[in-house]
Amino acid sequence: MNKDVQGLIYGASMVSIIMAIYMFATGKKDTGIFIGLWAPTFLSMGTFFNTERHLVKGADPVAD
Repeated sequence: MNKDVQGLIYGASMVSIIMAIYMFATGKKDTGIFIGLWAPTFLSMGTFFNTERHLVKGADPVAD
């Protein structure tokens, strides 16, 4: 995966975690939980793209 895309995905997951904590702390608990569910989605997308890149190259996705 391109390093820029990887950084964007990790950044998006960190921002969603911070936003979720902020929303939860300010009393908007339902919104905080909803936003908190975005982080695993972003990380799953990153894992998918990383695995797909390895499969296209024919390399072992676990070894890298």
